[in-house]
Amino acid sequence: MSKSALKVRAPLFERLIDDEPSAKSEGHVKNTITLKQLRESIRSEISMLLNTRESKIPYSLNDDYEYLGKTRISNSYGLPDFSYFEYDKERAILRLAATLTNIIGKYEPRLANVKVQALEYDNNKQCLYLEVKGSIAIHEYVEQYTFPILIQDVQTRS
Repeated sequence: MSKSALKVRAPLFERLIDDEPSAKSEGHVKNTITLKQLRESIRSEISMLLNTRESKIPYSLNDDYEYLGKTRISNSYGLPDFSYFEYDKERAILRLAATLTNIIGKYEPRLANVKVQALEYDNNKQCLYLEVKGSIAIHEYVEQYTFPILIQDVQTRS
């Protein structure tokens, strides 16, 4: 099967979206999506996940707890509050990458073997560049998928 012919079942919420809300009758329901649409869907879901704050009692990523396991990840969807995060400390950045790896792995099952890696911290712009890596498996086809993440201090965004 060629890469361009690969199709996968569309996620439920994407099948429920009304692309033409003003139309009097429903058109064709999109039951399948292409590999390109799947990549975009995964990236979009991860973006929503990373832009959501968990609703449980927040904890600081700077605490001296073990973050490399799943022990500090709650059952609440979203990220913990890291507004007081010390981006300039290597250990804290490793904790953040491990936390993001666990959260993405937990809430985005279409991306397997997830790994988040810190690439660079820009002290002048107050932003952290990260990379998400994982694999997408459709039938016998497996593709490595990588995309960037930028975490920036809200007060320094332009």
